[in-house]
Amino acid sequence: MDEQPQVNREFEQKAKAHVASHTRRMTRTKQGKLMLAVASAVVLLAGGWLISAGQERIPSLREMGLALAEPELKPLSDASSWQPGAIDGEGYAVAIDNGKYALSIHSITSAIKLLNYETGYVWRSNPPQEKLESETVKGTLLANLKSPFMLEYHEEGKSQRLIVNNADKDLAIDYQLDDERLQVNYWFNKQAIGFSLQYRLTASGMEVRVPDASIREEGANFIVSLQVLPFFGATRNEEQEGYLFVPDGPGGLIYFDADRTIAGRGYRYNAYGEDWTIRAASTENVRESPVTYPVFGIKHRDEAFVAVLKEGRFESRIKGQPAGIVSSYNTAVAEWIYREEYGQKLSKLTPPINTIQKERISGDRVIEYRLLDGKGAGYVQMAHSYREYLQEAGELPDQEAITERSSASIGPSLEMPLLLTIVGGSTGESPVGDKYETATTFGQAEQIIEQLEAEGIDNIEVILKGWQQGGEPGVADIFPVERKLGGTAGAQKFIDMAHSFGYKVLFDQNFIWYSDKASGISARTDGIRAMDGTVFTYSGMFVMTPSQSVGLAYEAINRLEKLGADGVAFSEFGKRIYSDRQSDRGVTREQTAHLFGAAMNYARERLGKAVAETGSDYILSHTELIQELPFETSYDLNVDETVPFYPIVLHGLIPYSFTPGNMRARYDDHFLKAIEYGAIPSFVVTHEPSISIRYTLDNDLYSTHFAKWKDRIVEEYRAFSQLAPLQGKTIVSHRRLEDGVYETEYEGGAWVIVDYNASTFQVIGGD
Repeated sequence: MDEQPQVNREFEQKAKAHVASHTRRMTRTKQGKLMLAVASAVVLLAGGWLISAGQERIPSLREMGLALAEPELKPLSDASSWQPGAIDGEGYAVAIDNGKYALSIHSITSAIKLLNYETGYVWRSNPPQEKLESETVKGTLLANLKSPFMLEYHEEGKSQRLIVNNADKDLAIDYQLDDERLQVNYWFNKQAIGFSLQYRLTASGMEVRVPDASIREEGANFIVSLQVLPFFGATRNEEQEGYLFVPDGPGGLIYFDADRTIAGRGYRYNAYGEDWTIRAASTENVRESPVTYPVFGIKHRDEAFVAVLKEGRFESRIKGQPAGIVSSYNTAVAEWIYREEYGQKLSKLTPPINTIQKERISGDRVIEYRLLDGKGAGYVQMAHSYREYLQEAGELPDQEAITERSSASIGPSLEMPLLLTIVGGSTGESPVGDKYETATTFGQAEQIIEQLEAEGIDNIEVILKGWQQGGEPGVADIFPVERKLGGTAGAQKFIDMAHSFGYKVLFDQNFIWYSDKASGISARTDGIRAMDGTVFTYSGMFVMTPSQSVGLAYEAINRLEKLGADGVAFSEFGKRIYSDRQSDRGVTREQTAHLFGAAMNYARERLGKAVAETGSDYILSHTELIQELPFETSYDLNVDETVPFYPIVLHGLIPYSFTPGNMRARYDDHFLKAIEYGAIPSFVVTHEPSISIRYTLDNDLYSTHFAKWKDRIVEEYRAFSQLAPLQGKTIVSHRRLEDGVYETEYEGGAWVIVDYNASTFQVIGGD
């Protein structure tokens, strides 16, 4: 059965969980849809609109000291033409050698070999000719196996995509070589399109760049996508023991398995999910949980590599194809997208027509292959290498930064932290009409944390949810704090009490989803626009433009600072990223990521802490805590085993929680998974029984009554506390001891063994 387009599924989830039952009641008059920034007759300030939200004016980017980030483009090589020198028996000549690795290139085909001097192992861009003689695929598929790239293009005015590779008879190839990089220039005479690849050896392996300046489109054909080294490290099932690593949930392995049942077109997903501004042109491979880190890898016995997308990651797709999908080879690759395909609506009465974007998505594309070797080469070492890359790039804090941050925080504790979300209230439809229901007043919240403190829980991170004025979701005017909960005075009193226990109090807010019926804002003026120019709405909701979303966040942070809040839990930040296709204020996904990071940094500067949701890698340098880190597979049929790749990257540097304990689908198994993967405990509670407030609470909060869950929270916290000494330590190893039994090893000599068969775990060492 066909699945619904992802964009609709995502909106439907949010509508059901937060909004759909509330939107009909919002009938307040829209006001101040767009305030003009008057400076002579200037109406646009540095990419930021000024709008009115209640009594507050949303600042422009310039007023916030921000600007839209522009990509740094590297120039083409100006070196003279290079001709291969001494050629080996296969037709390859060494082009670059840094003493650790040597890159050789085939003088005719431009295929490459990468030699690891330490082990003598050779990684190839393509299978050797003698092995391809027994390949069963023919035609273009066989030609692709021999090519170091696959270029997809279309003819102007047509949506049909065509693929070319190095077998094209009209292809011209030439080489340029300077001190550190080899540039390979490709030009297709018939199609009048071309591009260049730049190879550079690094201390960890090899970097490949497609300079934006190299893209040439001089006729009626236009590049749609490019796969570079699509068969790098490709191997048949019988040739190697190993697997493909793909960024599925916390990490996924696709084993080299001759008995595999072929599933579709393989693992094939966009980094960070689909862009909401691209109306789905197909329903292929819809998933609810987006890829949060654009990384893939391949393991060959004691050799492996992890490939990290460094530039162009926001316009990329990760593909893992087991043998039997497109050939007899297992392979993993990144596909860079230069033009999106979308559904163009011509009228309300006709279905969308598949259309390919006219303007090319600019920017360099860069990928680094980081080589690993030794008996331990595998997903754990891939995670370690990725962590090193993130730290080198300044996208993940190092231990020194963590130590400085801890010393500056309120009441640093060696105790295991408990992430406790307390829900205040909300307005919704009930059998007797619209009404506001109080789930937990601030006075009742005080009682909750008093009871937990009395049980010996000394380290709680409190997140207040549903604290906003009126409890109406999707409005911009969220202040003052709802008076039925205790108002501003009640909030301040609660914060003071929490601080007396050494606890932190953060306020949850969604700065992305808004109702078109809310006062002071509208989808037409304030919402993102889709590729076809239409306003992007669903079930009465719209997504705020990134610059205004950040402006709303800045204003909220300023107000929360006066309350004495310790931070903001940014609902959706770190989970989804999107662009805005507005012609006069367009924003790319990468620019949106920078803006969201700026808002989180502002919260850290003014309040002390910013919490992200899901934890996509572009948000890691801006957060101290991640809520609901993915810990399960997406149930893609190609993935054989789920592994803690991403938790290994993060542990000891950024704490993370999984699904709140009382929201788990499989309570015991998911509790043990949190133990195995090093998560912190998390619960969401209300003072009132869930049944009493079922009409107004989010639909996904179905069992939150604190009195019912208190004993379980305390019991689970004490179990998690056995891992408290390991919170600041990195994971050095992870392995399956036997079916259902897993071991996680931490630095300093400590092990956690989880037995899913017996529903038990034990901690060895670590004191």
